[in-house]
Formats: sequence, C-alpha cells, structure tokens
Amino acid sequence: MAGRKRRKNRFQFLTKKFPVRMQRKLVLLFIAVILAFLVLVGRITYINVTKGSKYTKLVLNQKIYDSKTIPYKRGDILDRNGTKIATSERFIM
Repeated sequence: MAGRKRRKNRFQFLTKKFPVRMQRKLVLLFIAVILAFLVLVGRITYINVTKGSKYTKLVLNQKIYDSKTIPYKRGDILDRNGTKIATSERFIM
C-alpha cells in the first residue's frame, strides 16, 4: 500500500473553475430551485385533491359532441398525361 498514490479531492476541478464563494452561491440557488419546485408540486396536489372533481366537471361540460358526415369524393390525382394515379373510394367497414 505504500506504493499507492493517494487520490486527491474528487471535486478539485470545481475549485479551479469556481471559487468557494461561487460554489456556495450555486448550492443555495440549487436548493432554492428545488424548494420552489416542491412548493409547486405540493400546491398542484392540494388543488387536485380539494377541487379536482369541480374542475373535472367544468372540463367535461365544455366538451361538444358533434358528428359530421364528410363527403368521401375528393377528386382524382392525375399525372401529366391524364392517367389516374389515385382515386377516392368509399370505405365501408
């Protein structure tokens, strides 16, 4: 074990790029972002639990169920010589 080199600090490359003061600021910023995210997730969960059924009813009342028949005949696709390449056909299931 005497021949083994001792490994330096894993995060030494960060101190070369960012001073310790900047690292502390970045950690605080990261914590603030995580806390804001957790507050938003908590608020969304609270609203969903307390008023979820109310909002579900509002959304379902806004839906309009309407059915229209669209004519299937759209026209033929012809090449420059007038030969039909594609034509519309009625599809019956």
